[in-house]
Amino acid sequence: MISMRCSICENRCTIPPGGIGRCRMYTNDGEAIVERFPDHYIATMPIAIETMPMCHYHPRETFLQASGIGCTFSCGGCISETIAHHAEAVSGALRHIPPDALVERARKESCRGIAFCLNDPTAMHQTFLRVARAAHDAGLLVGCATNGYYTEGSLRDLASAADFVNIGLKGVSDARYRACGAISAKPAFRAVETLYGAGVHVEVSCIHARGYDDEIRAAAARVAAISPDIPFLVMRFIPF
Repeated sequence: MISMRCSICENRCTIPPGGIGRCRMYTNDGEAIVERFPDHYIATMPIAIETMPMCHYHPRETFLQASGIGCTFSCGGCISETIAHHAEAVSGALRHIPPDALVERARKESCRGIAFCLNDPTAMHQTFLRVARAAHDAGLLVGCATNGYYTEGSLRDLASAADFVNIGLKGVSDARYRACGAISAKPAFRAVETLYGAGVHVEVSCIHARGYDDEIRAAAARVAAISPDIPFLVMRFIPF
């Protein structure tokens, strides 16, 4: 048994046998990198898609929110980061819901589709892909809110599976991303460009934290350079 490198997010953790990566959601089972809590959710509920936030895609329609635990970032003041660092403490609250059962719940609730949000879907990538296949087979839409920190390979998976994606930018500088424990801003903007180019409906959200107005303006300019048609949502920062 040997250590393996995770290829889902650009942190690219090297995980020893039986160990876990930085997001605490993947382990090395001796043969592959696998999810620790596949098809497990801490919350599933119908939401208005605007709360995702997704403000220009099927407005006023209802989607089934699917939330697991874990995140590939460590951003101060974020509830997802708090839960991610106490995975064992909250794992007992997780509920196993197979993809077909999740899709059936969405249909019973008269939802237009399924939206993965609250935690980051990079931390449950294989689960997301399984749900996307089941949702599309049932004629439902599927998407997610994510930090966009995918490797090129997993980004291709997402581009082929998702109908809509909100990418939450931390700013435009590498320094802003290093503050969240990442390496650089490049993968997030690559995700915006790749998904938009693949025909996925993309919206971008950026948290407005006091003193970082220049970061927001520069991020908006960089997104506009990809396409001025991509909605850019500025979010108020309310720390958890």
